[in-house]
Amino acid sequence: MQIEESLQSIVQTTSKLFWKLFYLQASVKRFSYNFRKLHEISGIIDFIDGVQGSLTISFPEKTALELVGRLCKKPCLEVNATVIDGIGEIANLICGNSKAELSKKNHGNPIQFSIPHVIIGRNYLISHPRGVQSMAAHFESDFGKFLVELSLKTKEWIGHKERE
Repeated sequence: MQIEESLQSIVQTTSKLFWKLFYLQASVKRFSYNFRKLHEISGIIDFIDGVQGSLTISFPEKTALELVGRLCKKPCLEVNATVIDGIGEIANLICGNSKAELSKKNHGNPIQFSIPHVIIGRNYLISHPRGVQSMAAHFESDFGKFLVELSLKTKEWIGHKERE
């Protein structure tokens, strides 16, 4: 499973979901490899059973509050249990809606996901084990910027030099 093709599928899913759920245009402004610095609130879902890796969607606090407020149809003024659950659910929706296409890219083998984890804080880094390739799509929307990062370690990646 190639990271560029797989992330492109996730980007298309993310853009469609943001329009469908939030009536927002979300467009990619740039891509980066092995990006380490994330925003204040991140939803992370691990791939399990075959493909090793994860999908992270990361938002500045203001963007997360706006999105979850729209999802819940009530304003969110601070990070609380509702916002945490909402960010986890957005990550879950992106993975779930990307599952069929990612499974095709994985030679037809189904991909399974963990439950979402949400990390909150400033200036944190997520480190991946050696041999894991990560690629981020940096989005912009009317509610602010955010990023979607795909990290993969499959048989194709073992032994390959990591790109900076």
